[in-house]
Amino acid sequence: MARYVPTDDEIELMSAEQLEEFLATGTVSTPIVDAAPQVAHESDSSSSVSGGSPSSGAASHSLSADAAHSPAASRSAGTVESAGSRGEDASSIVTRTADASSRLPGRAGAALDLIDTPAPRWGWMMVVTSLVAIASCWHLIAAEIDQLKNPMGSLSCDINPLVSCGASLNVWQGNLLGVPNAFIGAMAFAALAVLGGLSALGVRLPRVAWWGMLAGCVGGLVFVGWFLGVSVLTFHKLCPYCMIIWSMTIPIATTTWGWAGKLGVIGCSVSGEKLFAARWWAAFALVLIVIAIIGISFAGQWALLLS
Repeated sequence: MARYVPTDDEIELMSAEQLEEFLATGTVSTPIVDAAPQVAHESDSSSSVSGGSPSSGAASHSLSADAAHSPAASRSAGTVESAGSRGEDASSIVTRTADASSRLPGRAGAALDLIDTPAPRWGWMMVVTSLVAIASCWHLIAAEIDQLKNPMGSLSCDINPLVSCGASLNVWQGNLLGVPNAFIGAMAFAALAVLGGLSALGVRLPRVAWWGMLAGCVGGLVFVGWFLGVSVLTFHKLCPYCMIIWSMTIPIATTTWGWAGKLGVIGCSVSGEKLFAARWWAAFALVLIVIAIIGISFAGQWALLLS
């Protein structure tokens, strides 16, 4: 049976089986026929039969003639139209394939499927918050270098006995992977800034990029919770630059997950819409939890500092 590459308009009319075939081979072998005109013709035909009109045979003949002379039918019966003969390049075929893949019912999107862009304000928010976090990471790295050069010196982030970063730098908790945590954080935030900037400019990111951002956001929230516990239970001090990084990580994580739910990265459904609607409420709640833990844990120290 003759095979051909469907046009953009025909992709929109494909059935699920035809989409699967197109994604696997880049072509289809069965005619692609718009069902809407046929339904209309059949409705007219059946109404004519129920009314006893002799025109029912003519309507059926007309329907068959329309299907026989449709462009899809004529191509499937005769020639195979290649992508090259239509002047298509590889990039356009890849784009159309990704678009078609996202329309398959009940099918998890492939890693390279292109996802629709969020509102530009989300991208710019990612850029700004990531740059603020990178600046804080840079100050922490500089403070650790200063501490190594002059262990007895005073650091710029040592504000008072409670708010200080010196105790959290040259210890294993501050170098989990053998390098400063701030260095790893700076790289992660740089990647988020680039992806956010691309999204703000209208670039559609592949699904795998969204998966990476979601995984990074989960890791960031886990790290915020872990280091908050370490600050409260081990150091008994608050690192000022760390708190800035925490305050940037929380909205980045909640809004990224919210948009991922809305855009179908994690399954566009009612739950995804609810996740999107709750993104800022979740950020607000997490910030309040952090503030409450800090306030309760250091209640006595705050009283001494303010007295």
